[in-house]
Amino acid sequence: MSEEKKLTDIKFFICSTVNDLSEYRKSVINRIKKEEGKINAQEFFGARDNKPIETCLGEVEKSDIFIMFIAFRRGSIEQTTGKSFVELEYEKAKELGLKKLVYFLDNEHPWPHKHVDDGEESIKLKNFKDLLKKELTIDNFTTKDDLSSKVISDLFNRLPEWGFNIDTTKGEASLKLESLTALDLFQKLPKVYYGQEHEIDVELGNFYKANEDECKAFSMTYGATIKRTFRAINKELDEKLDNQMKLIFASYEYAEELVSLPKGQKISVKVKTIEGENKKEEPIYKLIPISPIGSSSITGSFTSLSLNSFQNNLAQLVPPTPKKIIIGYKEKREYFYGLKYIGIKK
Repeated sequence: MSEEKKLTDIKFFICSTVNDLSEYRKSVINRIKKEEGKINAQEFFGARDNKPIETCLGEVEKSDIFIMFIAFRRGSIEQTTGKSFVELEYEKAKELGLKKLVYFLDNEHPWPHKHVDDGEESIKLKNFKDLLKKELTIDNFTTKDDLSSKVISDLFNRLPEWGFNIDTTKGEASLKLESLTALDLFQKLPKVYYGQEHEIDVELGNFYKANEDECKAFSMTYGATIKRTFRAINKELDEKLDNQMKLIFASYEYAEELVSLPKGQKISVKVKTIEGENKKEEPIYKLIPISPIGSSSITGSFTSLSLNSFQNNLAQLVPPTPKKIIIGYKEKREYFYGLKYIGIKK
């Protein structure tokens, strides 16, 4: 059995533009440092008798793992090649055969316009992103906490696959603690914290067909999607979750897999936070009063009727029934959030 390594034995290179992603860099660096990892990043380069790009590429050469995250800027450009520092660092990592994790800022996430390239720079950035998508599996991120959570989760999942036989006990414990906090935050700010992946220990309950409104909100297929109730094994987490969060949604083969698990089974499921709106038009009605049947004939002959005859005719009248007509439509918006099933922890 090989000796287990700590994260202190692994060097990570953080690759990104700086001005627009400085807070994101800090968040990722702090998370890795919290797990006792070594960082190679501009923040730690110090003063050197080298050109900036030479320093960056030299640090890539010293690294084991290459972590890149990109928003909507190319960043600093190396004048000789016309390529950005980020592109050159990636090429060096490829040349060295480093293991890589790459993340793109979600296109729907709000972002300051001053940090968005346009014109030719925007085209060059798109071309670089297209290249990355051809060569690697990319994940998206939103907030800085979302990014740092995904990075640390991916590291603990991928490092053993890549031959780093690390002790993951500390990491798994911190991830479970973070999941508890992150899921609570997602309930309060679902549009900010959507798209995060978590592992939760649960006891499964009943399953039902997801309704049409839920499917539309989550962009899932109506008739091929189920929802299943659960109880979180962690009592503190179970008490924090509201009713919407105690449902796991799944479609097609994932639905079949989730349905096949017996009620009451305790397992660790992998889920992703999801949210969405369903919009539909509802009619606006107006009631139009209608005169009772026979009222005109009675009115015309009232003077010639005896009191008894009038009372007998009055008893035979049909009570006025208002007619309901549509005079317009109003938009009804329903908001949903919850968890999407993506697998079982093996």
